[in-house]
Amino acid sequence: MAIGRRADGDVVVQGEDLGWWVNAQRFGWEQLLPVQQWLLEYTLTVASHRPRKTSGR
Repeated sequence: MAIGRRADGDVVVQGEDLGWWVNAQRFGWEQLLPVQQWLLEYTLTVASHRPRKTSGR
């Protein structure tokens, strides 16, 4: 797997900008299957762009 950096500092794997890809997953979270959400959250620590709901305590 080829991992590199472009001149602007973006990390690229196999020609894909990883920052752009992560943001696309975060903002499209509701369209992902539960297993895809789980994999992103527990393997890459990526979560939805929306803050988690917390109780008022």
